[in-house]
This record gives sequence, C-alpha cells and structure tokens, in this order.
Amino acid sequence: MAADEGAAVAQDWKADVIDFNCRLEIMISTLGNKYLDATFFLFDMNGLFSSVLDNTADSGLTAAYVDTTHNCSVYADSYLGTPLPSMTSKSPD
Repeated sequence: MAADEGAAVAQDWKADVIDFNCRLEIMISTLGNKYLDATFFLFDMNGLFSSVLDNTADSGLTAAYVDTTHNCSVYADSYLGTPLPSMTSKSPD
C-alpha cells in the first residue's frame, strides 16, 4: 500500500469496523433476549482507540505522537526486525 492510499484504506476499514460492531450489538441483544439469566457486555474498543488516535494531545501518554496514520519504520526495523506487512504489501488493484 502506498502512503497516499492510507486515508482511503482507513475509511474502508472504519466502515468495516462499524458494520462488525453493529452486527455484534445485534448478536449480544439476541443472546440477552434468549438467555435471560445471563448478562452480556459490549465494550467499544474501536471508539476508545479512535478517540485516543484522533486526540493524542489530550493525554500525556500520547501527546508526543504526531503521526497516527502511518507505520513507524524505525519501530518496525528496531523492534520487529522485519518490515510490517502494510509496508511491503501491494494493493490488490
């Protein structure tokens, strides 16, 4: 994936995550209605991560991060030893 494709891919993934979360909410509601003696919880990690990534300056822990949309090649090289898949993968187009 080229760097300029990142925003479009992120939008596609965002739509997929929203769709998945909607389906998950329906499943949990259905299970709750079927098993009245059980309690089900849904924690929206996507909302939490989106909030952190969209507002990095709001927390002292993430305030130093400037670019939250691209892979960090220094991290990939130093800690992983190999490039991340998104750094070497090509678009299926």
